[in-house]
Amino acid sequence: MKYPLLVSLFAAAVNFLQAQPIEPKPTDAESTKLTPEQTATIIKQLDALEATFGKNRAEIIKVALTRCSNALAAGESGALQLYMDCYKLEHFDRTNAKASEFQEWAKKNIEKHKDPEFLMALWLQLDYFTLCIKAQDAQDKDVPSMVAALQSFIPRMVAAIQGTTKHTGADSGKASGGKGNHGQSFDADKLLQMLRQSVKNSEFAKAFQLDPFLKKENWTYDPLDIRGMYDKVIFPYYIEQKPKELPAQWDNRIKSELSIKAATMNETEYADFYKEHYPGMVWRKSEHLVSQNVNTILAMADMLKLIRENPSHPEVRNWAKRLRELVVNMQPPGGPSATETTSDTPPPTKTN
Repeated sequence: MKYPLLVSLFAAAVNFLQAQPIEPKPTDAESTKLTPEQTATIIKQLDALEATFGKNRAEIIKVALTRCSNALAAGESGALQLYMDCYKLEHFDRTNAKASEFQEWAKKNIEKHKDPEFLMALWLQLDYFTLCIKAQDAQDKDVPSMVAALQSFIPRMVAAIQGTTKHTGADSGKASGGKGNHGQSFDADKLLQMLRQSVKNSEFAKAFQLDPFLKKENWTYDPLDIRGMYDKVIFPYYIEQKPKELPAQWDNRIKSELSIKAATMNETEYADFYKEHYPGMVWRKSEHLVSQNVNTILAMADMLKLIRENPSHPEVRNWAKRLRELVVNMQPPGGPSATETTSDTPPPTKTN
């Protein structure tokens, strides 16, 4: 992207400095010093350059957000039209390709672009891309609305994955990654592939050249990164503003993650996944609640129950060791030390 104004401003500064009268060569101590007039000139030019950077960034984001919001409001057809415009700009216009080449590409992909699952995937990608743009300049007052937007996006995405899997044919589509019983051209695997892709690499981002401006920390740019959405945005908000509701948010996260696995695996695969991973999900929830001092006693009781009910789990010894440490650390002064409780079985927790 070119900035003619930036070039002219910098050139003016250079010309000004070069036009200064030639003075006797300064001593070594003075050779690296600028005159007050030179300093003021450079600072003035830098101020102008920085103001231009901000103006260009704001304009680029504004244009992209407006186009994306309008396309979303038009539904899947709007998302497809914007996708086509962006693809044409990035892959044909910017490479000076002939109009006939784009027309040929569009003709070859006409069936794909009519596919309901592809349209849904595209709409979800655009939906999350738009949310990412909004997040860049979000202030503290905007956090509740950003959290609500994520909480609304996640179930829509999960429902789309479930619907695509059902449409393409239950177990045959899940297990093989193929077309399923109904021979659809776009299946759950392809939907997941689009959603796993960072929106920074989407055709929307390429066309608007937004990658350099999508820099917000504590945010995820992968529409399928449910864990990142909760860890970086949703959980911190609830810890600060609504700690009593943190357990319910953990339940929502676990439910969403399991729902996607159930939709994309056959029954045998899901049973194996659930047996291996669900206890770990519950453990992370309980340990997080303890760390945040939310329902601590109940959370530790859940941890003890988890250890008791999963004696053959690969992580059970680590869990027992960790729970022992938590219990010992919560003892009042004069309580048993870590070296005094070293058996493999963690001490029982007190319940009221």
